[in-house]
Amino acid sequence: MNLQLKGLHVLITGGSKRIGLACAEGFVREGARISLVARGRAALQKTQQHHQSPRAETAEIVGIFAADLQNAASAEQALAAAQALNRPIDVLVNCAGAARPRPLTN
Repeated sequence: MNLQLKGLHVLITGGSKRIGLACAEGFVREGARISLVARGRAALQKTQQHHQSPRAETAEIVGIFAADLQNAASAEQALAAAQALNRPIDVLVNCAGAARPRPLTN
């Protein structure tokens, strides 16, 4: 499928696991340039290495940034670093965070 994303800079929060990782893989297949943000640097590095392996199609993970997005300063630093490394963000995919399970009624 060609979604005309080739060369666009995509920032994905929560990009090292689950839905964020699946989104990153989809954007890689479309030829986008990807910046990943997550809390754990080790998981980010593993994701980046996977996409730089010979098996990867056209890996373009241009940067990984460990940040706690509950902290505004940390989030701003990650955004600034991603933009400085590549260029302004064209697409934002927010997959960071989790909800605590609880009943629908109080």
